[in-house]
Amino acid sequence: MTTLQQYLDNKYKTKEERKKVKEIDVLEINKELETWSRAECTWVVDKLLEGGELDLSEYVNLEHLLLDNHSLTGSKWLRTPFTKLTLGVKKHLKRFKGWDNIRTGELDLSGCSIFLYFDCRENSLTKIIYPNNDPQGWVQKQWNDSRKPLFSELEKLIDISDLDEWIFNYDFNKVGDFEYHKICGKERHFNCLDSVSIYNLGKKVTARNLIVLSRLLTDEKEFKKGKLKSYEKKINEFAERELSFFEEMTLSKNWTEEEKKEVVDKILSGDRELLERLQDLPYLSKEFQFSSTQYFWTRIEDLEKKSTNLKDELAMEREEAEKMQKQMDEFYRKNIPELKTTLAGFSQNILQLNVENKRLKEKNKRLKRESNSRLDNNPLNKEWRERQIKKITEQKDQKIKELKELEEKLNDLTINQILIEK
Repeated sequence: MTTLQQYLDNKYKTKEERKKVKEIDVLEINKELETWSRAECTWVVDKLLEGGELDLSEYVNLEHLLLDNHSLTGSKWLRTPFTKLTLGVKKHLKRFKGWDNIRTGELDLSGCSIFLYFDCRENSLTKIIYPNNDPQGWVQKQWNDSRKPLFSELEKLIDISDLDEWIFNYDFNKVGDFEYHKICGKERHFNCLDSVSIYNLGKKVTARNLIVLSRLLTDEKEFKKGKLKSYEKKINEFAERELSFFEEMTLSKNWTEEEKKEVVDKILSGDRELLERLQDLPYLSKEFQFSSTQYFWTRIEDLEKKSTNLKDELAMEREEAEKMQKQMDEFYRKNIPELKTTLAGFSQNILQLNVENKRLKEKNKRLKRESNSRLDNNPLNKEWRERQIKKITEQKDQKIKELKELEEKLNDLTINQILIEK
């Protein structure tokens, strides 16, 4: 009788040949060996390879390792299971399946650096050394990848703390304990934490989402008739079993994404009628449970009262502003004639000052010309000229100052007049 190790060593004789192998699949090997009996529609046991000891250390570039014993149909792909399995360093290994075929006690996966999928259900394993010697890191990544959101914001209503707690506090000493792994599903024997058991927990999250969404979208009359109970029972049963078509399960009616978003937004805003539909669900988030949301409803009432008070205050302020506006309008209507007379007087004074300023400028120029005609070396004439220039300059500065003051007053009055007219 030939073992799988002997078959591989005979097919890939050199180390270089073994480096090139990307996949080892027991099913494909059986097809190659023609161990299938068409007459009996099963594998011929006497022609099957044996498991025994298997060392794959030299197959360093393996990407897929499929060593299942196909117990789902009762048929076998190997005559006997593996009693020893050495993987070695597998930097490229993405998928490893050894369903009901590994009796090694301990399984070392520490050399599998990019490990993505690992299925070793129904094996008598007592210890698993997880990838990169980081079991929690690998487990949490698998858990996060398995829980893809069914619908945006819907997850706020769903409590999955019981599943999170089991995952994040997983006891790695419980590998092989079937009772400890029952949370992963009842239809299949999960006795170690692998991708399939974690994926099955993820389906329980999906089931909860489907049930909540169905309750929110179902017509109120249909909901009160209790027709959803059979649907919810079926969904929960699917979540307990490892069925590949679970992901394709849809609601009993095909609602649009817009309808889903509308009802989710509505319940998150505090729709009491919709929330009443979810109160008997054990996995409803505490935030939305009536027994623990008295503050939630009190807060809504407080906000409504504050909103009403703000509206009243705004109305009072608006009335006060309108009253003041009317008083200002009345005042300006009564005083406009007097203001116009005052502005006219200021305008006349400014014109007179401009004329006087022009006359002074002409006189100043004339005096300068007269003084220049006199002898510059005459002390008396020089002193007299300086006194005259100083006197005229002072008079000019005083007039200019008065003119500026009048201009400023005029500007202020003009601005007020513009505001009054508006």
